[in-house]
Amino acid sequence: MQLSGSIGSCRLSQTGSAWIVSTLPDGTLQTRLDGAAGTGADFRMDATGKVTFYAGRIPVPGERITVFYRTRHRSVARLEDQASIAAEAVAGFPGAARWIGKVVHPPARSSADCMAAAQALLALATSRSAAIAGSYAQINPATDIWPGDVLAITANGETVFVVVRKADIVDGHSVPETLNYKISFANDWAEALGVQLSESIPADAYLPASAAAAPGLALANLQQLTVMNASATALTIDAGVDPPPGGGFEVRLRDFDFATGSGADLVLRSPVRGFTIPRAAQLERYFIRMYDASTPSNYSALSAAIFTNLPVS
Repeated sequence: MQLSGSIGSCRLSQTGSAWIVSTLPDGTLQTRLDGAAGTGADFRMDATGKVTFYAGRIPVPGERITVFYRTRHRSVARLEDQASIAAEAVAGFPGAARWIGKVVHPPARSSADCMAAAQALLALATSRSAAIAGSYAQINPATDIWPGDVLAITANGETVFVVVRKADIVDGHSVPETLNYKISFANDWAEALGVQLSESIPADAYLPASAAAAPGLALANLQQLTVMNASATALTIDAGVDPPPGGGFEVRLRDFDFATGSGADLVLRSPVRGFTIPRAAQLERYFIRMYDASTPSNYSALSAAIFTNLPVS
């Protein structure tokens, strides 16, 4: 019995660690297949990322090989509050304090999860009520006080809000009745309710070199960036997305110090999605992020990286 039909859709549930596309001398593109010899595959890749083509599948002279690598790293995020830093600096304080740690619970399965946790902690840490904890006693309050209630405490003309964590009630055994309340309170930075943290850092965690200019405003990463053409003198790049209004794409030789200004490692800043990078050596590496028109500019959270090994003129 034979059954013939058509496939309406196809979904990949687990992809490989690399994707290779060949550009033949006539400009034709073809996808190279990864797998074991004798299965119709073109190449195999070892644990170090080395690609070996099988006999009969070796690239022809003039064929350009483009390798897209997929790697796995720990979820990370790094944020700072520029407004809080400036406000503290005006009062004569250094303006910045740093905390490094990891989120134990709930699990941070992506860098977006880490960024959400960092935003919550940053909002608490930059509050005047940060790390407040204490207790007070009261007899026969007007209403019952329960754990989870929010208390407003005013001191020196400033009001802060804290959360009741515990309420102990002792009956005075008297008529009229007296109820002695002992209320313990703390805010989330002093005693976290929903996020469990640890100050231990995994050895394989990579901390981003620079913080986002403003919490939650990191731009999208350039996952669709493509090298459209590579010659002996230049690389033609398509960023894959249009730049934000007033923004563009910044190319540097090193994966840090992305900021408005020049610097020895700045290659170019392009206001359009298609641009050309001039070449100077056979082995080159470039790091690219998108930026917007903010002051200071917001950038992509992570860089798109281009590594080349091509002769130059």
